[in-house]
Amino acid sequence: MQLPKTDNTCRFPSPLRIAIGKGRGFAESVSLMEMPDTPAFKSFMNGDVPVFHDTTCSLTVVTVRSRDLCWMLEQGHIDVAIGSSIWFREYGLSSLSCLQPLPMQQCRLSLIAPSVILPQHIHTICTKFTSVAQRYIAAHNMNARIIPMEGTHETALYLHIADAIIDVIETGRTIRRMGFCELDTITTLQHEIWTRKTDMAAQELFMSHLKQPVC
Repeated sequence: MQLPKTDNTCRFPSPLRIAIGKGRGFAESVSLMEMPDTPAFKSFMNGDVPVFHDTTCSLTVVTVRSRDLCWMLEQGHIDVAIGSSIWFREYGLSSLSCLQPLPMQQCRLSLIAPSVILPQHIHTICTKFTSVAQRYIAAHNMNARIIPMEGTHETALYLHIADAIIDVIETGRTIRRMGFCELDTITTLQHEIWTRKTDMAAQELFMSHLKQPVC
């Protein structure tokens, strides 16, 4: 679906609350929207404050951890979430809908091990994407236990905490430097715009703030 360009006249009485995941893709996500060139906005973009509110256009933009986007959107704390597709796959909330994939920050989620190993010989997998891992294990009839770990999963392989890890690969440089093997690509990942399925008003509001159509 392509979001059409619309008149950016601020005609909506209620603030549109947009949350954008921290880190990779943050600046690109903000650049999709018409934003004022003000000290408050510059302070937000510099990371000095996590919230920017524009009373003129009735718009609030916040930055949060990417893993918090889904529950914040589902619970109605925000109206639009922009971030990596991995977290929407991880939580799989049926009340949410992808409004638009974005042509940036494309990477992949992969199964990685110190060396080539058959799936039936993998008994432990370290990852922070436990739901995705559980679905992968079930789909491949593996008898593996998941070890939750928040980050730096390559360390788990080096210390022999797990037989394999499931982690995001952007360039692959780290695993190549450490001599690890990418056994399987589980899914490709990208940044996406999400709303609640029934919240047509939020979708219209968001489109009114776009600089141009998102292809």
